Amino acid sequence: MKIIKEILGRIWALWGLLSFASTFFIIFIPSMLCYLIPGKKGQDIFIAISRIWMTFWLHIIGCPVTVNGKEYFKKDMAYIVTYGNYTHLHAGLKLLMKTKEINFFKASFCC
Repeated sequence: MKIIKEILGRIWALWGLLSFASTFFIIFIPSMLCYLIPGKKGQDIFIAISRIWMTFWLHIIGCPVTVNGKEYFKKDMAYIVTYGNYTHLHAGLKLLMKTKEINFFKASFCC
């Protein structure tokens, strides 16, 4: 079973890399043309194009992103969203670094 997972994982990684590169080449010129549009309008168009592209790419590799809890945020308000030390990123880094504990906040960030 482990060999099958390793083979399928490598095939999936290759699929992700090839699909990313091919869709990136398609979207590159339209996204760079947005820099020629002055002001905030060019940035807004670039963000819209990028959002469509990333949504499409994440769906074709089988990793769609879902957002839960949008109803708790008001549209015209500013929020700071933080994660604890034990997020998904922390677990992945822990596996990559092969250590028992990672502490991202050893130094104080206070004034």
